[in-house]
Amino acid sequence: MDSEDERELAKDHWEDGLSGVEMRFHQRDQHDCRRSVVPIASHGLESKDDVPRTILSFHTGSLDLTGRHQRRYDSIILRWNDFSSDLEELLRDAKSSLTPREIGVRDSKEVLETEMKPAAPQNWDQFLAKWLAHDSFSLHNFSAWRDRVIDCFTQNPTPRFQTLCLHDLPPELLHNIVEIAGIDLARKLGTTCRLLREISFSYMFKDHRFHLSCGIQWHHYHSLRSFDALATYLDPLITQARSKLLSDIDFVKSRPDILIALHNVYVDDEWQVHRTWTRTSVAGNDENRRSFCAPVYSGISNLIVCLPNLQSLTLQHWHITKELTQSLGCLERLRTLTLSSCTPTLRCPYTIAKLPSLLNFRLMYTKEQRGSWLFLGMCPNIKNLFILSPSCDRDEPGLIMPPPELMAAFTPFKTLQRFSMLQVPPGWIPRLNAWIQSARDGNESTVLRLTHFKLETSGGLHRQNLFTLLDVLNGSSIRFLVLDGLRYAAPDILDRIASALPQVEYLTLCYRESDIEYRTKETPWPFAAWEYAPHFANFTRLRRFSWNYKTNVDEYGPSALRFFEEGFPEEQQVGRRDADHLCEPESIAKRFSTFCPSLASIAFESPLGGIRKDVREDGQFPLVTNVSSETALSQMCNPLHMPWPSCTAAST
Repeated sequence: MDSEDERELAKDHWEDGLSGVEMRFHQRDQHDCRRSVVPIASHGLESKDDVPRTILSFHTGSLDLTGRHQRRYDSIILRWNDFSSDLEELLRDAKSSLTPREIGVRDSKEVLETEMKPAAPQNWDQFLAKWLAHDSFSLHNFSAWRDRVIDCFTQNPTPRFQTLCLHDLPPELLHNIVEIAGIDLARKLGTTCRLLREISFSYMFKDHRFHLSCGIQWHHYHSLRSFDALATYLDPLITQARSKLLSDIDFVKSRPDILIALHNVYVDDEWQVHRTWTRTSVAGNDENRRSFCAPVYSGISNLIVCLPNLQSLTLQHWHITKELTQSLGCLERLRTLTLSSCTPTLRCPYTIAKLPSLLNFRLMYTKEQRGSWLFLGMCPNIKNLFILSPSCDRDEPGLIMPPPELMAAFTPFKTLQRFSMLQVPPGWIPRLNAWIQSARDGNESTVLRLTHFKLETSGGLHRQNLFTLLDVLNGSSIRFLVLDGLRYAAPDILDRIASALPQVEYLTLCYRESDIEYRTKETPWPFAAWEYAPHFANFTRLRRFSWNYKTNVDEYGPSALRFFEEGFPEEQQVGRRDADHLCEPESIAKRFSTFCPSLASIAFESPLGGIRKDVREDGQFPLVTNVSSETALSQMCNPLHMPWPSCTAAST
């Protein structure tokens, strides 16, 4: 059941199976799609039908995405009147009856529900077909919706039309709206009028991806057995992918307006991700590949120097040539550089140009790509450093080690504010401590600028290395501290942290039971939770504490003792919470907050989701909350396999 406007709006995109502005009354495919998201039996029409909801919004004044305008109202009310007329004919001869139904699980009870059946089944089928209604809906549901609309007409007889339109807002608000809306919606808004076109243009092309796409049909790929058959299948695909990427590069270079608008560029090679280069005949070996990809590498190198406002560049599975390295040195406004599994050809760090504007450097690499460390020398004013090394053998601690000449010539910790290093072999911890210590230049009174620090070891962080690290960081302004992979977790670790880092506000500690554990999980800590509580007294600013302490949420209270004595009679419920009983997470939260009044939140982290306890001002504790409900806060305190938020020029 559509108006003409709703039919046009129905062409809009779908997101997660639901249309943001779809106004179909009962469209079969829409219903089938939504049925997988919203249970029909429990929600009925109220969760699916947008036309009655739209009519109600006109008369109640609630705003929807497409606006309350006269033309739209006139169109939709005509179809609603037609629908109501057909419904009246069915209701005139319908038969009503009361049907019992049980509700509830434990304390179920029987209720009577009204059921309406049309007198002529063929008329009901014709009604469903005309209005595109699914056969799972009942006549009683339609009647309920009609009554609701009629009641609304009685209470609010005059529709309320929208007088303020989007283009009436101030330009600064429109800029904020378009920026939040994202690229796709910015492009759609830009097609509506000249004003929104001018505002949204800079956001339409703010981000762009240059992608050497693969396009392989994997079921067909795995069915090919011989090398010749694979080459025959892959050669046209890789040639087509190269032509498409070169065409994309040429198009962007031909548009000066797009070159100016581009702020974030992402370049990746999907063929390298799947390691399918060697299966082709045109680029099967290194020499053929360099020759085949030379136009692409050259095209990207020439393109980025034409981007005067480029602020973020991501290269993934890309071959970094000398020409590309020289082009990077020309990006005077570049703020963030991300190198993920890139293979550089440059060997000497002193030939890399310095970029004073480069504040964020992110490096992910494999054993064969350790040369990517050299690009750290481009960042004399680095503020945010993220290093993700490959999972490696603990017998090869030098695997992720920066070249000695780079460590001797460049110390990022003099300017660094946010540092994150993951999967660090234990053998490299002393070298990391020495590298941080070198920022002081022999002057112990020098204060490090670090505010965010995360270290995740691939083996175990033992007592000596841990305390040495805290001594090195002593006096810094760290507010966010994450230590993942602790092998020493005695209560005095809290004393050392509070003494060395008095400004810490968000603390995450993850313990591992053995050196062979490479992943964090819920685990029993070496001491009882109450033994850690007094050591929180030394923290003066701590707001949130997270740890992977294994708790028992489903424990019984004092009333369970009486059930034991009485032999668990059937009529009594075991497991019922006592009014004066706290489960273990609540008990821990109460103890910790007693010694640390500034503590506002305690999280028990787990790879499968954990629980959180919030401490309220009145000293009471709410019910246990799943950590997944506070994803943003968890990521802010302990970003999983992600860097800390980027530093901007304003934050320096």
